[in-house]
Amino acid sequence: MAFGVPAFGAAGGDSEALQKGNQAYLAKKYSDASGLVTRAILKQGESAAALNLLGKIYHRQGKLDEALAQYQKALKLDENFTEARFDLGVALFDQGQYAPAAKAFEQALSQANNNSEYQYNLAIALERLGQLRPATEGYERAIQLDDKNAAAHYSLARLMAASGDNDRAIQEYRLAIAAEPDFPEAHNNLGVVYSNLGKYPEAIACFQQALKINPDSPEAQRNLGYAQAHTSLGVTYLIQGDTKKALDEFRKALHIDPRYSDAHYNLALLLQKQGQLAEAVSHYREAIKGDPKSAMAHNNLGVALMQMGNKDQAEIEYKEALKVKPDFADAKLNLDELQKSRM
Repeated sequence: MAFGVPAFGAAGGDSEALQKGNQAYLAKKYSDASGLVTRAILKQGESAAALNLLGKIYHRQGKLDEALAQYQKALKLDENFTEARFDLGVALFDQGQYAPAAKAFEQALSQANNNSEYQYNLAIALERLGQLRPATEGYERAIQLDDKNAAAHYSLARLMAASGDNDRAIQEYRLAIAAEPDFPEAHNNLGVVYSNLGKYPEAIACFQQALKINPDSPEAQRNLGYAQAHTSLGVTYLIQGDTKKALDEFRKALHIDPRYSDAHYNLALLLQKQGQLAEAVSHYREAIKGDPKSAMAHNNLGVALMQMGNKDQAEIEYKEALKVKPDFADAKLNLDELQKSRM
């Protein structure tokens, strides 16, 4: 989600001062930018442009309450200030206030009806509110306004994949990648769709492409979903029977993100199949730390503990699985068999 493009008034002292503040803002020198804009306001008085720029600076610094206050002050001075209305929506969204954010985006869009970015952000807010049909229509509208809007193609693809429309999902992921080739999430998610369809060579190519992008930065990899890509690639190798490559990919995922539950879970499954029970148990426990509501992890941990002869702990895990998912047949069967063995 992006901020609006800074807009300033007529040329003059006010504009010069704000331009200096804006240059510092664009250079990510937020403390300097804040000082410059604040001094300009003290010297020349408040203007909607100055207040909105100050809001952007606070926003980038993570000071959302302060940012909201500045956006709102800017709108009091100029209720038709579209950029400030949009930036207000972004701040509200970042606070998790999706309904007010959607309203702000709608108002901004009413003033700039052909703005693909505004339409896209409205669709995101609607999706967060669970309004999937309007969100889908919103993403489609954003694409109509700008067919190079990679984020809109990507988000539409996500919704299509979730609804089971794999063909449309593939199409939209490809369009997202065409618009933005270095889009690792799109490559990765396209690979997931291919994998779900059993198209494993295509899936592997997508996962590998995702992993080629900025491979030297673990933090960037984590933020861009590289741990997920490695895990997805590992699962695909595992389905194909290549356990060595699968093991390598799961370990790569955990090197990037040691707390990634899916990687721990899949690695544990593989280790359990190989008879490496102690290590499998360790990874199941790590998976459960990250996702305590994983009935599968609790059940499989119980199975591994049972294989190690630890009936008491196995019973605990089967019961935990059934707390999460009372109709979990495998966990119920495992618990029944364990309890019968004690009679």
